[in-house]
Amino acid sequence: TDDLSKVLDNAALVDGSLKATVDGADATAPTLSGTTLSWTGALEAGKSVVLTYQVKINDGVAGGVLINN
Repeated sequence: TDDLSKVLDNAALVDGSLKATVDGADATAPTLSGTTLSWTGALEAGKSVVLTYQVKINDGVAGGVLINN
């Protein structure tokens, strides 16, 4: 899971942008519930998963700063 609350307080998720790959192969996309990004899937030892998403910064956000720690 990834808490995106400090990202989504100043931006909106781009529809259709949630994606996942396991060692470069397409995998089940993550889901967003509220501000929590979650992924569940098969991940064998030694493999890695990359989760991607896009956001559009809301108008009027000073400096366009988003935080994802």
